[in-house]
Amino acid sequence: MNDFRDCIPQLVEIVRPAGQISPDVKVKEVVEIFRNDHSLPAIPVVSAGKFIGFISRKGLFFKRLSHKFAMDLYGNKPISVLLEGNAAVMDPELDINSALSRLLIIDPDLDIDCFPVVKDDRFVGTVSVSDLMMEISKTQLFLLEKLTGLSARIRDEVAKASKIQQDLLPESNFEFQGISIDAGVTTCSEIGGDFYDYFTIGDDKVGLIIADVSGHGVQAGMVTTAAKASLHTLISMDIFTPSELLNGMNKAIIATACRSLLMTCLVALIDLKQNRIFYANAGHNFPYLYHGESKKLDQLELESSITLE
Repeated sequence: MNDFRDCIPQLVEIVRPAGQISPDVKVKEVVEIFRNDHSLPAIPVVSAGKFIGFISRKGLFFKRLSHKFAMDLYGNKPISVLLEGNAAVMDPELDINSALSRLLIIDPDLDIDCFPVVKDDRFVGTVSVSDLMMEISKTQLFLLEKLTGLSARIRDEVAKASKIQQDLLPESNFEFQGISIDAGVTTCSEIGGDFYDYFTIGDDKVGLIIADVSGHGVQAGMVTTAAKASLHTLISMDIFTPSELLNGMNKAIIATACRSLLMTCLVALIDLKQNRIFYANAGHNFPYLYHGESKKLDQLELESSITLE
């Protein structure tokens, strides 16, 4: 287990350097820096070698300046007057999994693009959320490959990666308080973008999830791995309503896939005490409810919950 932990990268391994500015730089000059570099997500503010703040393209800085006459009011003032809070500041020695857990607590919707990495009040660099999520996906796939003893040959890697993806799925047959679950996945290539999962909450709730990543191959397989990781991270944080799970997973998938892949997903929660099913659908095929006695099959389109008969 210690060997596996050594395989998990630290933030220092994915941190990127960033140009720094003094707190005395004028607001209008900072705006011009962002305008001249549209790929720049944020600028650290450093005084006498000490990190004191972070100006983010998606933060409060531009929101404040969007108000009428804001530039007239702040344009010639030092940037120190508009410094933002730094709740997401992290240590470079923090591992990527711990960084994600902390980031989800600070920003469950993953609205920020990046966060500062600081050591002993000294600015080290920035880490983009996209880089963090992709590194987690790569690391998880690598660990799974280690567990199955993949060889160096590409064909063996593909064959064993397919087995790893199947191993990510729970057992096809599952019994819980009188509920029987049966599922399976057949992919059109060695590695696909389909997966399902289920989880229990106490003695009276069971959750179901089915998802499909666009395309297939290694990239789609990595995204499904990230989706499963984010799902169980959210559940460990006591987040398990269908809408909340979909919202959190959506942010993780967008960051992981860099908007190059899409994923449809359906989450359902069966509450045996209330005798109801609550569900949320993000672009997936509409589910069906089969009535055993009447043999009737109903397509569930608009409802967010149904009563079990």
